[in-house]
Amino acid sequence: MSARFVIGIDLGTTSSVVSFVDLQEATPVSRVFSLLQEQTSGVTVESQLLPSLLHLPPEGGAEKVGLIAREQLAYTPCLLYTSPSPRD
Repeated sequence: MSARFVIGIDLGTTSSVVSFVDLQEATPVSRVFSLLQEQTSGVTVESQLLPSLLHLPPEGGAEKVGLIAREQLAYTPCLLYTSPSPRD
């Protein structure tokens, strides 16, 4: 049995993205997944890019990734983790 889809994942230092190709289409084309992300507390948006950020709140609160983690940078910069850039 051959695979129907090919999935590509780019775990970038700035942003991450997931794409796919449906091999059963007449002309296979690469498409990027849109991801639902929390942008600010209670506000969810669709975006093709997921910022490569992780927010670890003090005292065991819920971890946050992506856009909402970037938002938290303004409030608790010491609790935000990013992957190092090749330029660092």
